[in-house]
Amino acid sequence: MHPYLGKLLYRTIQSWRQEPVFECLHELEESQWYQEDSLRNLQWNRLTRLLVRAYETVSFYRERFQAIDLTPQDVRSPSDFTHIPVLTKEELRSQRPRLLSSVRPRRISAMATSGSSGDPLTVIRDRNSTAYHRAAKYRGHRWFGIEIGARETRLWGYLWTYPQGGENGSRTF
Repeated sequence: MHPYLGKLLYRTIQSWRQEPVFECLHELEESQWYQEDSLRNLQWNRLTRLLVRAYETVSFYRERFQAIDLTPQDVRSPSDFTHIPVLTKEELRSQRPRLLSSVRPRRISAMATSGSSGDPLTVIRDRNSTAYHRAAKYRGHRWFGIEIGARETRLWGYLWTYPQGGENGSRTF
């Protein structure tokens, strides 16, 4: 397929899916040239907005903050952010219903990790989060001159075992 047609088809699909990949890509391509202070301010503003939203709409985070007597307004610097306990994979699995916002977007999707560090983990994302994820990938591709719609090959690792030798009767390659 011609790259132009591939990009046009992709734009059409993204429009139909209501996933703003191209808007996010434009934003990421602009922000990559920000001065360090401007970029840090952008990141900090988004992070503090996210903390407020999580506190207001996600029961798990609200209870977690209250348990340590902390509000989003108490987080005024990156060092204050370190007071928030780290969310574990086990909590992501066991508390999933309580980790969803009460203000749910119309369209969400589940994404599973490969499980390379143990059991696979399923994460729920909205269309905007998915769009940023894709946009970041496309921005990276553009750094190497690869445009949306270009042909590509992907290679990745796979753990393969078959029953002969090794510990517990199997060999890993």
